[in-house]
Amino acid sequence: MRSVVALVAVGLLATFVGADDKKAELEPTKLVGEWRITSGTKRGDKVEGPALEGKINFKKDEITMPGPDGQPLTVGYKLDTKKSPCTIEMEIKDGPFQGAKASGIIELKDGELHLAYIMNSPGEEGKPPAKFESTMENGALYFVMKRTEK
Repeated sequence: MRSVVALVAVGLLATFVGADDKKAELEPTKLVGEWRITSGTKRGDKVEGPALEGKINFKKDEITMPGPDGQPLTVGYKLDTKKSPCTIEMEIKDGPFQGAKASGIIELKDGELHLAYIMNSPGEEGKPPAKFESTMENGALYFVMKRTEK
């Protein structure tokens, strides 16, 4: 009888310890909607002004955003929600820079959407960021967004 109680206790302990170790996966449906950029960093430099303006619209597998010349950019994306943090692969489908690709990480935390990535265009290949940060060394772009008010 004591061995049964001991096994149950070990099983319960393992369940609680395992629950703390496992991070929740990003639910892609929670990305869908309109977002605005609240802050940004490009290769360690703060992004300001017009680059932070405009709405970012996430759909199931596509992002629409204003391009540098005012033309809309359409970006296809795929998530790997099994990884922690979740990884994202992007490719510009329409607009300026069509065909350009980027790799990064994405998370939804405390009502904010965090996206850090590097461009994979010729001459800019690199390792996708492992952390949500942008430095000169990692060459990443990092943006924080909030859902727009309806």
